[in-house]
Amino acid sequence: MGVFYKLKYTNNTLTHKLRELPKPVIVKMDELSQRYFPDIISENITVAEALKMIEQELQTVLDENL
Repeated sequence: MGVFYKLKYTNNTLTHKLRELPKPVIVKMDELSQRYFPDIISENITVAEALKMIEQELQTVLDENL
């Protein structure tokens, strides 16, 4: 149990803001993170490259759902 008391404060504001996004954006966010994570781990792409691609795809989904 002691390990859990060592955890840093969670930013609940960020969590609440994410919940305000349209559901298709949340679904796409989950899909993209699973798609790019293996490439990051295997060093096929950098984190910065993955984030740029994820941002572009999420912006498209967000624009379609606003």
